[in-house]
Amino acid sequence: MKPPRLSVAIVLVTLAVLLAFGGATRAQAQEPQPVPPQITNGGGGPGLMNPFFTYQGQLKMNGGPVTGTCDFATAMFGQSTGGIQLGAYDYELAVPVSNGLFTMNLNGSAQFDSVGTSAFQGDLRYLEIWVRCPAGAAISFTKLLPRQIITAVPYALTLVPGALGSRVNGSAYQLLKVVNSTAATGNPAAVTGEISTSVDGVGVYGGNTVTTAGSKGIGVWGRTYSLAGAGVKGTGLNGSVGVFAEGTAGAGVYATNNGTSLNNPALYAYNTNPTGIAIYAKSNSTDATLVVHNMGNGDLIRGLAKSGGCCVYSVNGAGHVTSTLMTTTGGSDLAEQFAVSSAAPEPGTLMVIDPDHPGKLKISAIAYDTLVAGVVSGAGGLQAGMTLAEQDGLPIALAGRVYVKAEANSAHIKPGDLLTSSSLAGYAMKAADRSLSAGAVIGKAMTGLDSGTGLVLVLVSLQ
Repeated sequence: MKPPRLSVAIVLVTLAVLLAFGGATRAQAQEPQPVPPQITNGGGGPGLMNPFFTYQGQLKMNGGPVTGTCDFATAMFGQSTGGIQLGAYDYELAVPVSNGLFTMNLNGSAQFDSVGTSAFQGDLRYLEIWVRCPAGAAISFTKLLPRQIITAVPYALTLVPGALGSRVNGSAYQLLKVVNSTAATGNPAAVTGEISTSVDGVGVYGGNTVTTAGSKGIGVWGRTYSLAGAGVKGTGLNGSVGVFAEGTAGAGVYATNNGTSLNNPALYAYNTNPTGIAIYAKSNSTDATLVVHNMGNGDLIRGLAKSGGCCVYSVNGAGHVTSTLMTTTGGSDLAEQFAVSSAAPEPGTLMVIDPDHPGKLKISAIAYDTLVAGVVSGAGGLQAGMTLAEQDGLPIALAGRVYVKAEANSAHIKPGDLLTSSSLAGYAMKAADRSLSAGAVIGKAMTGLDSGTGLVLVLVSLQ
């Protein structure tokens, strides 16, 4: 004897996780089918929110509404017929039925989900229903046909992953707040954004389009109360950038802090690699790559010792530089900029004090000139190691090593010879006459010159 024929009319379906069933469709019972797989309790649902949704319907037997209790088994598919079942069966046992009406909370343990993947990601879904009345009876479940299509409340469509125009819109102080209260170790997140296919996609995007004068809106704001935490953290892997900041008219990165001491700076950079660099600044500007501005009374720049003690290097607000050791590698002489009263001389030219123009220099023109002052730096590719510049002018070497134009017409020059001014304008020569040399020596030759003219390396030492 065949079991009673059953039919089910879908009267109302709602969804507690932003997905809803709609419409009023009818599914007719078929001949008894094989019993679905053995009843199990199912697995645990993902996240903190229960993934169930509410299903309501009307069950009739032989044309009349059923009253009592019935067992239901439901399965999820991606097609109206055939296809592969998604996840496992959801068994709802001893469901009360009154005048044909019943309510079930389906997918309470994420039975319809595959491992690690939600069944509801925007694709078509169909619910297959099996029923057995009365509950616990020694009869087979009966499968009802057709499968019931799962439809969506219109606004829920905007929350489908990847949906065009998906947004949460309104005028509340906080439109969307996501709270993660888990105590799990690791890095539990309230919101996670990931891009898995696009080569230039954005995981999380925050924007503020208010352009009103004086507006101080923020695109993305991260805040933490953790003593060792961070408001915003970016991690760069495989050579990528952890945090990339771009400013088209404003600042790329703007940091403020009202704390004191080294433990509370506005901007803190730390590279743990023994050969790494903490800060690297680069620009194509005609202005400056790095500008420091202290509006208080403290130093502009301060360098600490390896032990953390202060200070191996500092520049105060007045520009005074203090250093425990300074080495220059650009050149080998100490120069000062002087104004010249004659046409601009070339590097290596010997210069003397111009008595007719106080504070200025001119090209030497007489032998054993006691007004000898120095040599224009830069000859022979040897630049000034340090230049003092109180005024505009040419760098004149006052000490150190510099190449000077020299002539060996009267006497050849060998290393160690004292050099003085020559009658050949702008040239030095060997100071052969010691009686005339006092106060006219520019320095001591470090290279020789056998004849003619050429460059001689001189250790500048006025005497």
